[in-house]
Amino acid sequence: MGDANASSPSQFGWFATTSAPLTSNGQTDGPWRRPQRGTFGSVGRNRLLGPRFSQWDFSAFKTFRVSERFQAQFRAEAYNFANKVNLGQPNSCVDCPGVAGRIFGTYQLAIPRQWQFGTRLQF
Repeated sequence: MGDANASSPSQFGWFATTSAPLTSNGQTDGPWRRPQRGTFGSVGRNRLLGPRFSQWDFSAFKTFRVSERFQAQFRAEAYNFANKVNLGQPNSCVDCPGVAGRIFGTYQLAIPRQWQFGTRLQF
């Protein structure tokens, strides 16, 4: 078996795939081989890894003294500050035409950049 890593992984091909479905036992195409009848393949479990998740959150607070008794605080918070697109997991079928190794969406819990502003009055 060869190297299944793509030279430049993207949502259109995260890992190397076959050019056609593997239909007969022992057939080899690219880095993949269909095992012989009665044997197991040599690829370990969870060997295909998808894209990494990265999200930076940022917050800034500034407190102002309004009087001897009152303080006001201004808050600015940003979620996914760098606005990085977090891709979902690729289709793990290595010999499915058209969908093998492709990513069709974003990570389920990923959020686009969001800003939140607020004030707080302390007394």
